[in-house]
Amino acid sequence: MKGVVTTGLALLAFVLQVFFSPVISLFGAKPEFIIILIVCAAFFSGELFSPVAIALFLGIALDTTLQGGTYINTGIYLFIAVMGVVAGKLLLPRNLTIIMLAVGISGLAKYFLLIFILYAVDIEGSPSLMILIKGLPSIAYTVLASLPCFYFLQSIYQIQFMKPDSGQTGVFLGE
Repeated sequence: MKGVVTTGLALLAFVLQVFFSPVISLFGAKPEFIIILIVCAAFFSGELFSPVAIALFLGIALDTTLQGGTYINTGIYLFIAVMGVVAGKLLLPRNLTIIMLAVGISGLAKYFLLIFILYAVDIEGSPSLMILIKGLPSIAYTVLASLPCFYFLQSIYQIQFMKPDSGQTGVFLGE
């Protein structure tokens, strides 16, 4: 059941990102619903598999449909998922402030990594901070969009079958 709900959340985030995000854009800034889901899954699930699976699935889906098959977003989302799980283990109070801060840092990391990845694959001629500066409004919008998403995802992850099994042990599983 946990996998069905996680897949449903991933499909919802993909639909919101592809179809709803351009509709609610403000002056070209669009919220990144995929980053919000990855960060919340990393903090709330308490395990590594769920956020990494979401990042891999949504990264491949987004890169295949919209980005022309470069798969840059897939790598960035995987990085955000792993860093989110590590941050979720280190920062125990999983409140709204911590999640919004983590979403903002994840957005900064995405655009900061884009600077060097686009240069490394020779899409950009030189590393330019303009990529990060142009992404700042989208990062701010994503942080604001994480406010209602936080309460929705928190209520989903508090359902009993979404919590890690108590019999499982490991580094990235629940307390």
